[in-house]
Amino acid sequence: MRARGLIGGNDDYHDLIGAGTRLRDILAGAGMAAGLRVGCGEQQLGGPETGVVVMYTNGMRMRPEEQERLATRVAAGLGLVALHMCCVNVESPEFHATWLGLIGCRFVHHPPFSRFRVSVDREHPVTADVGEFEIEDELYITEPVGEPVETLASALHEGARHPMVTVREAGRGRVCYIALGPDGRAQHHPAFQRLVVQAARGAGRME
Repeated sequence: MRARGLIGGNDDYHDLIGAGTRLRDILAGAGMAAGLRVGCGEQQLGGPETGVVVMYTNGMRMRPEEQERLATRVAAGLGLVALHMCCVNVESPEFHATWLGLIGCRFVHHPPFSRFRVSVDREHPVTADVGEFEIEDELYITEPVGEPVETLASALHEGARHPMVTVREAGRGRVCYIALGPDGRAQHHPAFQRLVVQAARGAGRME
C-alpha cells in the first residue's frame, strides 16, 4: 500500500510546497512508499494501491464532485488524514459541506500564533507514545460538522479544551484530523511527526 501526500491551494498564509515536501519526507522517513500530488482529482488519488492520503491544504477550493469522489473512496476503505487548514471553509458554509462532514469539523478562528500545551486525552494507536507536549503553532478553534468524532488530544484555551486530534470511521474508511502543523516550526516537532505517521498507518491499516 502507498501513502500519498495531497496538497492544494496557495501560499497566502503558509508555504504550501514546503509543507507538502516535509509531509512527504515524514512519511517516507517512516518507511512508507510516499508520493506528493497537487489537487484531489481522480488521478491524484491514485488507484487501489493507494492505502491512505494525507492532505495539507491552504485555501483550497474543492469542487462538489471532488468532495463526493473522495468521500466515496473513503467509504470504500481509503484512509484519510487531514491536517490543519483542511477544515477552513473558503466559500459559503455549504460549499465544503461534504468534505467538512467527512473530517468532522469546521474552522472558527484561532488566537495569535503561540506556544501551547497539547494533552493526550485517550489511549489510541494514533497517540501511542506521544504524551503531553508543547508546540509553537496556531491553536485552532473548531466546531463539529456531521457525524460525531472521537477526540484523542486537545489544548486548553480560555478555560475550554479544544480538539487537536480526532478520529472517526466513514463506512469502511478511517479518518483522522490533526489541527496542528501550519509550517516548519510545528512540522519539525517530533510529536507532530509521530502523530502524522501513526495516523497514516492507522487510517491506511498498515498496523
